Amino acid sequence: MNEEKIIKIFSNCIIVNGLKRSVIYDLEREEFFHVPNSFYYFFKKYNGKSIKEIKDNNNIENYQTIDEYINFLITNELGFYCDTIEEANCFHKLSLKHETPSHISNAIIDFDNNSSFDFIKIFNQLEELNCQSIEIRFWDVINKYFLIDLLLYLKTSSIRSVELVLKYDNKKNEFLNNIVEFVKLNSRITKIIVYNNPFTKIIKESNAFIIFIKEKITKEDCGKCAEYYFQCNLPFYVEAKNYNSCLNKKIGIDANGEIKNCPSMKQSYGNINFTTLAKVLNNEKFKNLWNITKDKVDICNKCEYRYMCPDCRAYTISNNLYSKPSKCNYDIKTMEWNNKENNLISKNIFSNYEIGISNTSY
Repeated sequence: MNEEKIIKIFSNCIIVNGLKRSVIYDLEREEFFHVPNSFYYFFKKYNGKSIKEIKDNNNIENYQTIDEYINFLITNELGFYCDTIEEANCFHKLSLKHETPSHISNAIIDFDNNSSFDFIKIFNQLEELNCQSIEIRFWDVINKYFLIDLLLYLKTSSIRSVELVLKYDNKKNEFLNNIVEFVKLNSRITKIIVYNNPFTKIIKESNAFIIFIKEKITKEDCGKCAEYYFQCNLPFYVEAKNYNSCLNKKIGIDANGEIKNCPSMKQSYGNINFTTLAKVLNNEKFKNLWNITKDKVDICNKCEYRYMCPDCRAYTISNNLYSKPSKCNYDIKTMEWNNKENNLISKNIFSNYEIGISNTSY
């Protein structure tokens, strides 16, 4: 190893420290790596320094760990070498500014047999707010032709992504037998979940996933936290750093037409049959929840996954607005998921050596 070389972490690889360990977010390749907290403090101090300078500032007994940490970065393509300080300074930090032209970026609409609102009216209002993504959750079996009409309308709208949650019924859901062809004809569809299904299966078709599950889904299933829901990418990370990772620029309409931050929440800001989405958006109280970042949420603010894990304010462990989501089963002290199916397999990548760099030094 040429010790005159300068070690630099790629700007899209972010190390996030937690209570017991840290995680490297590779926002380009959408991967993440578990590392000791000492790794976080080490590179917080020495990123952009020469290997010689790093070793000159540490005891010889730490050299093995220093080499190990640097080799880990290089081997996993998380960092690179520079020949000079001038060269290293050419690589700037990632901009964390979150900007979007949308007044509302995403919406969730619930619908059941008792719902009595006009979908087309809602779609038009969402387009005016430059909404890019909608999820429609059907809690009863939906008529095939009604659904086709909705999607035909969306096909020419400015809404770019449509997700559907459908209830299975072998007597009425005849179109599910041709669901792949159905998706092919509707390029806006990015995901369909068919619940209450007799079998489990995942189909990938074009840009869409069709997911059949046996479980019954209700609106109370909202807010689950698990590795399956992690999003390790730049847009999600930047939004999570600045805003609430679930509710920012979201609007929800429950099955009764009540307009909320999320259909699963209690607070209503009016009914879609008597007011407009734009009027609700002008209510500052509606937007208050947008600013609750994970760094403000108790327990979550010490979790190494906080910038890749969706938040939930509908179901929390207490009435405190800043309390942890009640459906998160991750224990930041033991670094384990309490439900086995969500347990993350963490390999001990490093040796037992850790460099004692205190966070009180910064």
